[in-house]
Amino acid sequence: MAFVIIDEDALAGERPKAIQRLLMPLASKYGVACCDAKAVIAGGKVYATHDGHIAGKEYRDWRFASKHRDIRCNYFELWKYTGHARKWSLHQAYLTLFLTDRVLHTDRELLCVHSDPNNADPIPMRHFKRGPHLHVKHEEEVLCHAHFPMTIGYVDKAVESVPELTRIYHEVASLLSIEVVERFQNAVD
Repeated sequence: MAFVIIDEDALAGERPKAIQRLLMPLASKYGVACCDAKAVIAGGKVYATHDGHIAGKEYRDWRFASKHRDIRCNYFELWKYTGHARKWSLHQAYLTLFLTDRVLHTDRELLCVHSDPNNADPIPMRHFKRGPHLHVKHEEEVLCHAHFPMTIGYVDKAVESVPELTRIYHEVASLLSIEVVERFQNAVD
């Protein structure tokens, strides 16, 4: 059974705008753009965000500006065809925050919240990975691959529908805006 299913017309028509709305708590005053990455990726379609100009063909390199000048964000979704009735299922949704080094002109990943709704790993990892979970980038390599579930106890509800997962990602974007972006803003003041 696949989780987070969407009709092909809704995926192509409504989903990019829904992605833009869910990311508004993080986005700068210029907002965020979202489009189809145009390439077939892993047998599916990718919708990814940017801030008006796309940096290269690799959607994982696209960024949009947050409310803090040194924090840039990337969000993408990978959808795969279910094989019937023009339905697609979400396989990956990734929201990553990067800290920009203005001297070296590089981005360093701070953290990533992502979900793999159709993950089939053995339990308990399957439950940790299906719903949104946090990865913290840290100098200690041990922590880089830790999964901190944000929907522990109700992961099945979190991945039962597009509206529910969208609502959760909107809350995650709001949380990251307050707990990460605002903290960086306040640290400068």
